Amino acid sequence: MTPYLPITPQQIADQAVEAAAAGAAILHLHARIPETGAPPQDPKLYEQFVPEIRDQCEAILNITTGGGLGMPLDERLAAARWAEPELASMNMGSVNFNISSAAARISEFKNDWKKRIWKGPRISSCPTPSPKSNMRCAR
Repeated sequence: MTPYLPITPQQIADQAVEAAAAGAAILHLHARIPETGAPPQDPKLYEQFVPEIRDQCEAILNITTGGGLGMPLDERLAAARWAEPELASMNMGSVNFNISSAAARISEFKNDWKKRIWKGPRISSCPTPSPKSNMRCAR
């Protein structure tokens, strides 16, 4: 994880407001557990920075629903349901989502959750891609 990623609620709020002041119209927001950087969808974490961002700028808020690999839908939607943002992301990817090839270039993981997500199970099957698709199955 880059050291420039905002992790604490205050860092997230500050960088979001700075981005809006610099001209950003939409702020795509993820909460993080400050101690590990893990990306939960716990509304209690979003409660620590969303109100401050709303009070300090007029940018459109986009609460992520991406969560992590294997996160149940209700958990992924929890923060967006709480915040009732103007916009929420919706992942429409195929079942072959796999970032383990990128993970192979990482020699050391700072946190266990990152290793679990990045080197997680490889999916050995996927739907047949369309001729116009760049989709590749992990095999």
